Amino acid sequence: MKHILQFLVLGLCIFSVVEAQNIPLTQYENANFMYNPAMMNILPITKIQFQHRNQNMAIGGTFQSSNFSVEYAFWQRNRIKKLTDTLQKKDYPRYVRGGFGFTFITENQLNVLKNTGFLVRYNYIFNIFKDMKLSLGVQGGFLQRRMGLDNIITDNQINTGTFTQGSSTNETIDNNQINHFTASAGGFLYQLNEKKQYKYLVGVGIMHFNRPKTNILSNNESNLPNLTTLQAGYRIALNNNFSFMPNTRFIFENNWRQMQIGTSIDYNTNAENPLFVTFLTWYNSNKSVNLGLQMQKNNFNLTFTYDLPVGVSEQNKFMSNSGAWEVNIAYKINRKMKIYPLKKDEIMDTLPKKETENKENNVKNEGKNIENKEILPKKETENKENNVKNE
Repeated sequence: MKHILQFLVLGLCIFSVVEAQNIPLTQYENANFMYNPAMMNILPITKIQFQHRNQNMAIGGTFQSSNFSVEYAFWQRNRIKKLTDTLQKKDYPRYVRGGFGFTFITENQLNVLKNTGFLVRYNYIFNIFKDMKLSLGVQGGFLQRRMGLDNIITDNQINTGTFTQGSSTNETIDNNQINHFTASAGGFLYQLNEKKQYKYLVGVGIMHFNRPKTNILSNNESNLPNLTTLQAGYRIALNNNFSFMPNTRFIFENNWRQMQIGTSIDYNTNAENPLFVTFLTWYNSNKSVNLGLQMQKNNFNLTFTYDLPVGVSEQNKFMSNSGAWEVNIAYKINRKMKIYPLKKDEIMDTLPKKETENKENNVKNEGKNIENKEILPKKETENKENNVKNE
C-alpha cells in the first residue's frame, strides 16, 4: 500500500500521455507542423503566428498547448525584369517555389507532464498543370518530455489521513525525462483562385515515421507510433462575395481513428482592402462539434474555435463537459520583389509582341522613306534636264 497513490496518479499521467498524442488541434490548416509539413508557404509572404489550445480534463486540471511559428516563402528569380531606362518595368507573375518553417512547441498536461521542443521544416512546390501545384515537405526536430514530481501526491505526504502541504514526497523516479528526434514528411496538391483562396486541396502526411522512443517510466522499448493524416476540400463559389468549402480530415494512429468533416463559409467585401470573414463548423468522430470564426483584414488574421462535446466516446471520456477552446493570431508580411537586370540578348524576348511589331514596322517605314528620298532627287534632276532641252 506504500506507493498506491503514487501509482494511481502516475497511471493517470501515463494514460494522459497516450491521450495527448490523440488530442489534435482543431485548426489543422494553421498546424501544418502537426499534420502535414507540405501545407505551408503557398503565398509569397512571411507568416508569423501564435496558437494556443486550452482543454479542461474531467479528472481535473487542464491540457494546454502553445506554439509559435515563422514561415518564410521564396520564389523563382527574374520576377520583375528591368528592361531599359526608357521602358516601363513589367510585373511578371510570382511563382512560389516553397520555403522554410520553424516552430517552437510547449505543452503542459495536468501540471505533471511537460513537452517542449522545436521543429524545422522545408517544402518545395512544383507546377503540375496550369494552376495546379504540388508541394512536398519534410520536417525534423527535437522534443523533450519531462515528468515533474512537484505535483504528485504520495502516501509519504499523508499523515493520519490528512494531506500535509509542502511535505517531502520522499520518492524518487529514475528517467523522469527523455529527449528524442522526430521526422515527418507530406505531400499537398492544390489550386488557388483569383482571391488567393484554396479552390481545392488534397494532402497526406506521415508524422513520426522514425518512431522515436518516448517512454519515461520504463526502460522497455516503447516507440511513438506513426501518425498518418489525410486532408481534402473543394470550394464552391455562390457569387463574388460568398463561397463555401466542404472539407474533411482523417487521422490514423495504430488502432485509433478520428474523422473531422464539415465546411467553411466565406464572405468578403468588395473593396480595395477587403475584409474576409469565415464561419467554421465541423463534426468530429470523437463526438464533439467544432465551431469557429476567422477574420482577416490586410495582414492580420484572427481565428477562434470552440470544441463542444455532444456525447461520450473512448477518445473524449477524459474531456470535461466545458469543452476546449483554441485561438490563432497571425501576421503576414508581403515582401517586395527584387529587380534583376536582363542580358542584352534577353531584352527583346521580354518586350510585348505589339511593341516588337511596331518597331519592325517603323524600321520598314524608315527604309521606304530613305528610298523615297533617294528617288526624289533623281526625278528633279531629270526634270531640270528636260526643261533645258526644251528651252
